[in-house]
Amino acid sequence: MIMRKIIYTVLMAAAVFAGCKKVTPELPTGLQLQVTTDDTFVDKIVKSAATVDINTFSVEIVKKDGKFSNTWLYGELPSLVELSVGEYTVTVSSPESAKVNWENPVYGGSMDFAILDGVVTPINVVCTLQNMKNSVYCSENLIKSLSTFEVKVANSDGFLVWSSDEVGVYSQSGDGVKTIVKEPAKQAYFSVNPLNINISGYRSLDGTSATLVYEIKKVEARDHHILYVDAYVTGQAQMTLSIDSSVNETYTDVVMPGIDPDDSNIDDDIEVGWGEIEEEEQPDGGAFEAPYLEWPANPDYAKMDIVEGMNVELMVYAPAKIKEFIVRVSDNFLPAIQMLVPGVEYLDLINDEATKAELGTMLPVGDQLLGQTEVQFSLSTLVPLIAAVGTQGEDYVFTLEVTDELSQTLIKDLVFYNPITE
Repeated sequence: MIMRKIIYTVLMAAAVFAGCKKVTPELPTGLQLQVTTDDTFVDKIVKSAATVDINTFSVEIVKKDGKFSNTWLYGELPSLVELSVGEYTVTVSSPESAKVNWENPVYGGSMDFAILDGVVTPINVVCTLQNMKNSVYCSENLIKSLSTFEVKVANSDGFLVWSSDEVGVYSQSGDGVKTIVKEPAKQAYFSVNPLNINISGYRSLDGTSATLVYEIKKVEARDHHILYVDAYVTGQAQMTLSIDSSVNETYTDVVMPGIDPDDSNIDDDIEVGWGEIEEEEQPDGGAFEAPYLEWPANPDYAKMDIVEGMNVELMVYAPAKIKEFIVRVSDNFLPAIQMLVPGVEYLDLINDEATKAELGTMLPVGDQLLGQTEVQFSLSTLVPLIAAVGTQGEDYVFTLEVTDELSQTLIKDLVFYNPITE
């Protein structure tokens, strides 16, 4: 159940002359920029089909002393941009669009860099999604139960509506496995604000109206909110909700109480409510949110430079209790990890005995994680090792995968940059 996400990587190589000093002829005397796509991020259900014209992205380079500033469209950027020695910031962004729109993702990214005399400085700027994507799928059961309906998703900046013909359709097996039957006709993009969902229609059985309202309060840039809507027979209005607040995907299961039009044995005295919606209670009496992560020192999860004394103190929350906890590292740091734990491709902090034995002094492991609902998770010891063994000027990615006892999974990328030092 893995879905791909698209990011845009801006590859830069820069070598510049200082003042009127001569530079060795073999070295380039300017900034070279290339924009490529990197679709190696994984997603869980829906493949992104958005098409982005990178030639329309704006590229702004600003010198920190205020003595240089210029902006280009990527498609019009000179093959060589002459710059003087100094500290700069490059910002890359897609064109502005309406805050609520169809099929129009907004991307952006920036990074500080230094131009040194006669030195080629490689820089990677990752342009990530700045707004939120929203997809709607309705079950085959709901399609049968309602003769017509629409799904309206709104936030403080506007709203968009899917008709019954425009939503995606899925089937569900007895053990809860979803199979996509039809993809949505269109995808929506919203500014980063809480979402209000309103589903309204008419029941096939008797033509009475059916309405359900719900709010998704916890949102952030790069979220992909995937809404699944289902219906079932019940004596009262209820819904179930499960949210996976991973890097790009947030899954919401909404169950609308309804009556299967094919069921001829329904008791006429059953009262079916459609008004006020309550979260379905789990066996212990509480609605369990999926695992989520907090980083007080870096609440926006911005790329962090690797420096002495850096703060990578995280809080991991899993109301339904942690069942699995895996840490993956990018390929450029994996050899160093394998020197500590030979042969591993990732760190299984709960089940792998070698990982627990070798890294137990640096990371929580075993029973410190298993069955816990709240864990302080520190990378403040492990990440700084990159400065000693890693390559300067490269990004290093740690991916946390936390699964609870309800099989809800958090997947979160933490990106660290090993700065170039003289």
